Amino acid sequence: MESELLSDISCNSDLRQLQQHLEESTRKLATYQSLLEAMEKGDMNDAVLEHCPKLSKAIMENTKLKYRIQILQSSICEQEQLNEKNGIKNSTTEAPVEKKSKTEKSSKKNNEKSTGNK
Repeated sequence: MESELLSDISCNSDLRQLQQHLEESTRKLATYQSLLEAMEKGDMNDAVLEHCPKLSKAIMENTKLKYRIQILQSSICEQEQLNEKNGIKNSTTEAPVEKKSKTEKSSKKNNEKSTGNK
Protein backbone atom coordinates (compact mmCIF):
# COMPACT_ATOMS: atom_id res chain seq x y z
CA MET A 1 0.00 0.00 0.00
CA GLU A 2 2.78 2.36 0.90
CA SER A 3 4.68 1.60 -2.33
CA GLU A 4 1.53 2.37 -4.35
CA LEU A 5 1.23 5.71 -2.59
CA LEU A 6 4.87 6.53 -3.32
CA SER A 7 4.42 5.42 -6.91
CA ASP A 8 1.36 7.69 -7.28
CA ILE A 9 3.26 10.61 -5.78
CA SER A 10 6.19 9.97 -8.12
CA CYS A 11 3.87 9.73 -11.14
CA ASN A 12 2.08 12.93 -10.14
CA SER A 13 5.39 14.71 -9.74
CA ASP A 14 6.57 13.49 -13.15
CA LEU A 15 3.26 14.47 -14.67
CA ARG A 16 3.51 17.97 -13.18
CA GLN A 17 7.04 18.38 -14.53
CA LEU A 18 5.98 17.24 -17.97
CA GLN A 19 3.01 19.61 -17.88
CA GLN A 20 5.28 22.53 -16.95
CA HIS A 21 7.71 21.56 -19.70
CA LEU A 22 4.85 21.42 -22.21
CA GLU A 23 3.58 24.87 -21.18
CA GLU A 24 7.08 26.36 -21.40
CA SER A 25 7.65 24.78 -24.81
CA THR A 26 4.29 26.09 -26.03
CA ARG A 27 5.22 29.63 -24.94
CA LYS A 28 8.60 29.38 -26.66
CA LEU A 29 6.99 28.08 -29.84
CA ALA A 30 4.54 30.98 -29.90
CA THR A 31 7.41 33.43 -29.37
CA TYR A 32 9.47 31.90 -32.17
CA GLN A 33 6.50 31.86 -34.52
CA SER A 34 5.84 35.56 -33.92
CA LEU A 35 9.55 36.33 -34.41
CA LEU A 36 9.59 34.39 -37.67
CA GLU A 37 6.48 36.16 -38.95
CA ALA A 38 7.99 39.54 -38.09
CA MET A 39 11.24 38.65 -39.86
CA GLU A 40 9.38 37.46 -42.96
CA LYS A 41 7.50 40.77 -43.08
CA GLY A 42 10.73 42.71 -42.59
CA ASP A 43 9.49 44.14 -39.30
CA MET A 44 12.64 44.46 -37.20
CA ASN A 45 10.92 45.21 -33.90
CA ASP A 46 12.59 45.17 -30.49
CA ALA A 47 11.73 41.51 -29.86
CA VAL A 48 13.42 40.43 -33.10
CA LEU A 49 16.50 42.53 -32.43
CA GLU A 50 16.70 41.25 -28.86
CA HIS A 51 16.78 37.64 -30.07
CA CYS A 52 19.20 38.43 -32.93
CA PRO A 53 22.00 40.64 -31.57
CA LYS A 54 24.11 40.27 -34.75
CA LEU A 55 21.18 41.51 -36.80
CA SER A 56 20.77 44.44 -34.45
CA LYS A 57 24.44 45.33 -34.88
CA ALA A 58 24.19 45.03 -38.68
CA ILE A 59 21.12 47.28 -38.79
CA MET A 60 22.91 49.87 -36.66
CA GLU A 61 25.95 49.77 -38.97
CA ASN A 62 23.71 50.03 -42.03
CA THR A 63 21.97 53.08 -40.57
CA LYS A 64 25.33 54.75 -39.92
CA LEU A 65 26.49 54.02 -43.47
CA LYS A 66 23.30 55.45 -44.96
CA TYR A 67 23.83 58.62 -42.91
CA ARG A 68 27.42 58.87 -44.17
CA ILE A 69 26.21 58.45 -47.76
CA GLN A 70 23.79 61.36 -47.26
CA ILE A 71 26.60 63.54 -45.95
CA LEU A 72 28.88 62.61 -48.85
CA GLN A 73 26.16 63.19 -51.45
CA SER A 74 25.38 66.57 -49.93
CA SER A 75 29.07 67.45 -49.94
CA ILE A 76 29.42 66.39 -53.59
CA CYS A 77 26.40 68.50 -54.53
CA GLU A 78 27.86 71.53 -52.74
CA GLN A 79 31.22 71.08 -54.42
CA GLU A 80 29.62 70.73 -57.86
CA GLN A 81 27.71 73.97 -57.26
CA LEU A 82 30.92 75.73 -56.22
CA ASN A 83 32.71 74.35 -59.26
CA GLU A 84 29.92 75.55 -61.54
CA LYS A 85 29.98 78.97 -59.91
CA ASN A 86 33.76 79.20 -60.37
CA GLY A 87 33.64 77.89 -63.94
CA ILE A 88 35.32 74.59 -63.19
CA LYS A 89 34.17 71.64 -65.26
CA ASN A 90 32.59 68.85 -63.22
CA SER A 91 34.18 65.45 -63.49
CA THR A 92 32.33 62.63 -65.18
CA THR A 93 30.77 59.82 -63.25
CA GLU A 94 32.97 57.30 -65.03
CA ALA A 95 35.69 55.53 -63.12
CA PRO A 96 39.23 56.70 -63.82
CA VAL A 97 41.33 54.70 -66.27
CA GLU A 98 43.25 52.03 -64.43
CA LYS A 99 47.02 52.30 -64.74
CA LYS A 100 48.94 49.13 -65.37
CA SER A 101 51.80 48.32 -63.09
CA LYS A 102 55.35 48.08 -64.44
CA THR A 103 55.44 44.35 -63.75
CA GLU A 104 52.38 43.80 -65.95
CA LYS A 105 53.95 45.84 -68.77
CA SER A 106 57.28 44.01 -68.63
CA SER A 107 55.65 40.57 -68.48
CA LYS A 108 53.50 41.48 -71.50
CA LYS A 109 56.61 42.58 -73.44
CA ASN A 110 58.36 39.32 -72.54
CA ASN A 111 55.37 37.34 -73.78
CA GLU A 112 55.34 39.28 -77.05
CA LYS A 113 59.07 38.67 -77.56
CA SER A 114 58.74 34.94 -76.96
CA THR A 115 55.84 34.63 -79.43
CA GLY A 116 57.46 36.93 -81.98
CA ASN A 117 54.67 39.56 -81.80
CA LYS A 118 55.38 43.22 -81.31
